Amino acid sequence: MKLSNLFQKQKNPVLESISTYQQGLIKDIDFHLKFTYNEQTYIAKPTDWDKNIVTFEAPMAGLDYVFLPSHLNIEVSFISKSALFSTSLRITKNYHQEQVLYYVAEIVAPIIKKQRRETFRLNVNLDVQYQPISMKQLIPSPSSSKKNGVCTNISAGGMCLSCHQQLQTKDTLQLHFTLMQQPLSLVGEVLSQEACTGIDTYLHRIRFIGLDSDTANRLSHLIFEQQRLQLKKTK
Repeated sequence: MKLSNLFQKQKNPVLESISTYQQGLIKDIDFHLKFTYNEQTYIAKPTDWDKNIVTFEAPMAGLDYVFLPSHLNIEVSFISKSALFSTSLRITKNYHQEQVLYYVAEIVAPIIKKQRRETFRLNVNLDVQYQPISMKQLIPSPSSSKKNGVCTNISAGGMCLSCHQQLQTKDTLQLHFTLMQQPLSLVGEVLSQEACTGIDTYLHRIRFIGLDSDTANRLSHLIFEQQRLQLKKTK
């Protein structure tokens, strides 16, 4: 057997696992990373995934970005709407873009599917006030005003927003709503327009961005409590 053919037959388990799971994960509105560093657990949003290189927003600790040194190896959970995966990343570099800190990391261990998640996108009917904001400074655009919409379902990663305005992909919104009598003000990015649900009514997929771990955990808890309340009412 030729040496070149032998090399072709050897398989790379990291690249094989990426080939198996990558497309399903990056299309999931709930896809996020979870890892522990210096005894603190953080949640981060991936922004790009090319082969074995993943780019993600630096998580926040209070008002500051979490600093991860180059060449750091971290065990990471890839979390989607339906499943939990484990792998390891090696931080290769970081950079700033529009005042946001990003990390670039190499996937250095096979992605392993650990279990199915029991959480799911919860159907709700929540009044939402939304307002376009500048992603660069996370402040309302000078010409924008608050508009009303309805959240038709929600998860820890995002929501579906029904409104009379046709929003554009990558629009950034400040979202104000109340869940389980708790007021929330989150930032979201429009992923796509799903459908026109009526005359001059549009449905949009929104992904929450810039959530620190405390806010993400609080949101997950409120969704769980709302789900439990809905199940009680159906019994």
